Amino acid sequence: MKTLVLLEEDREGRETLSGVLRQMGYSVIPAGSEEAALKAVGSARTVHLVLAGAVDHDRLAFMADVREQRPRMPLLLLTEHCEPESRLRGLIYGAFAALSGRNVYINVRPFSLVELADLLRCVLRGRRAAGKLHLAAA
Repeated sequence: MKTLVLLEEDREGRETLSGVLRQMGYSVIPAGSEEAALKAVGSARTVHLVLAGAVDHDRLAFMADVREQRPRMPLLLLTEHCEPESRLRGLIYGAFAALSGRNVYINVRPFSLVELADLLRCVLRGRRAAGKLHLAAA
């Protein structure tokens, strides 16, 4: 069973998504803050992926903090930020990460559960499936 750290500051959203992920067969470590998520990533060596929803400060800073602890940890970001500048910054970081073997995928809310399941499978299998993924931020 794969273990995910779920960072979602909204309690209701965190509980709902945790339940859905458990139904999909994942073990979930829920985190309501970046600090809690980073603590889980640093202390639980069996974590396979970080799934980050709402983040208090700059997402790139959060990703850098994760990378400092676990350089090859896959990250999947769920974001509501659809402004062109925000998308561009994320895609640039994601392209860099994909080139260096650190799979980072960006999705835009709302997302479908089928899409989330497919993204998780691709990332956790270590596939270079980015060309097959549909980024809804277009």
